[in-house]
Amino acid sequence: MADLMKDSYTYDDLANKYGNFRLPVAKIYLNGTDIISSMGLCLNEISVVLSASSASSARFKIGDIYDREKRSFDSQVVDKFKPGTIVEIGLGYYSSVLKIMKGFVYMLGADFGEKSLLVVTVMDVRKLMMISGKKQMLHDVKNYSDAFKTVMSPYSKLCTVKTETTDDKLTKPVSQMGTDYDFVKKELIGRSSREFLVVGDTAYFREQPKTGSPVIQAEYGRELLKLEMDYSYLDLTIEVIGYHQYEQAVYTGKASVKSSEAQSSLISPVPVYTVTDPDADNQEKAAGRAGYLADQEKDSSKYGKGIIIGLPELVPGRFLEIVKLEKMVNRKYYINEITHKIGDGYYTTEFEVGGWI
Repeated sequence: MADLMKDSYTYDDLANKYGNFRLPVAKIYLNGTDIISSMGLCLNEISVVLSASSASSARFKIGDIYDREKRSFDSQVVDKFKPGTIVEIGLGYYSSVLKIMKGFVYMLGADFGEKSLLVVTVMDVRKLMMISGKKQMLHDVKNYSDAFKTVMSPYSKLCTVKTETTDDKLTKPVSQMGTDYDFVKKELIGRSSREFLVVGDTAYFREQPKTGSPVIQAEYGRELLKLEMDYSYLDLTIEVIGYHQYEQAVYTGKASVKSSEAQSSLISPVPVYTVTDPDADNQEKAAGRAGYLADQEKDSSKYGKGIIIGLPELVPGRFLEIVKLEKMVNRKYYINEITHKIGDGYYTTEFEVGGWI
């Protein structure tokens, strides 16, 4: 079985696997069965947005199920997609399909125009975390990775969890004053220098990789159809100030960050951006927090987007390497967001990247 977070491919590998990228196919799985083929449904179009920073989604439209005499959709089909139903999405070509998302039916609707279409929107576990209510509680754990495991335990129907253990040696419980999603994004990630990804049916709590094997080396005019990229001026120092209540000690962590590309310095001394973090109650935490924020600033100063032929192997959290194009452009790009689109005879994959090596 393919590992979306580790496997790498050549263009020839994928061309052979997918029959030279002919006959795009999407499959909608309910309890392991492709409901489209099993019920003989007409999938009009599908768009799947996979994101590293927010809830991923899939939106698809089903046609040829509206009875004009009865003025209603086929109830057997509608009942299959009632909100809360767990769905898996597979994309590929007639010769091979790869499961790339697991989620739940979040919205069900209709589109009446030239065609009468049932519209289904599927969201991943992060959306459920957003809408499951605010909580006021304390997590009495030894480290932030244990807090993550605790928060994710109610969502086992939608995902398994892979966690890189943190060695925080917490001396007091971690307070949660909001949704599970906000707690992970606003409290756990920054403090532990981790990222929260959901890819396929797995939720990851891990360090953002500084390097790694790309999913594929893409060439313009072959699989790469379009690319835009740019980087901006960056030269500052991140300063994090923390405080230990019982020791009455102040801790300061600093990290310099500037663009790794050629640029001219404009200001001396270098500007300082200061952040107060009450949780940085020792020097190691203050320094780690400053380094994390510096990395975030550096990645946000680099942006790119493009279009490639439909490749379900492209997911957030991996690198896409561009080769044989231009010195400034030939890089390994960290994928932030992927949009897979399949329609009448076409399949394209749009990507957004942030940061590169």
